[in-house]
Parts: sequence; structure tokens; C-alpha cells
Amino acid sequence: MNKRIEEKQIIFESLKEALLLLLENDSFAKISITKLVKRAGIARSTFYKYFNDKEDLVRFLIQDEMREFDEQFHPKTIEERYESKYINEV
Repeated sequence: MNKRIEEKQIIFESLKEALLLLLENDSFAKISITKLVKRAGIARSTFYKYFNDKEDLVRFLIQDEMREFDEQFHPKTIEERYESKYINEV
């Protein structure tokens, strides 16, 4: 895998983990970018290189989860769409 892609994945995963940990004790509104990047162990400028704000990060994380879900569970045929495995996951 390309080193830059790996670095981006590490940054995104660190931000995701940091956000989830911070949400255990604070509401989303109370979590600042400063708290988030400090917990993630990245520079503030690195955050802003990829995201405009916290909401942009959350949108990215949701889209990423949906993409992974779709890769794993996307039915290959119409018949699969109605199988219980797919339905249960959705």
C-alpha cells in the first residue's frame, strides 16, 4: 500500500477513535477541534488539511462506514437483496 494512503488511514482512524472516546464524556457540541486533535495525537493543521470542521469529519466517517458496509454486504443479485443475511445487516 502507498505510504501516503497508509498515513491518511492512520490519521482518519485516530480521529475516529478520539471522537468516539471524547463522546463518552462530552456532547458533540462540547468537543472542540483542539480537544479532538490533542486526543488523536495529530496537529491542528493536519485536521484542517482534510476537514473543514467537526461536522465534515462526521460526514466523512459516516460515508466511510457506509462504503465499507456496502462493500461487505452489497447484494450481487436481486435475489440476494431479499435473503435474510442481507436484510438482517441492513
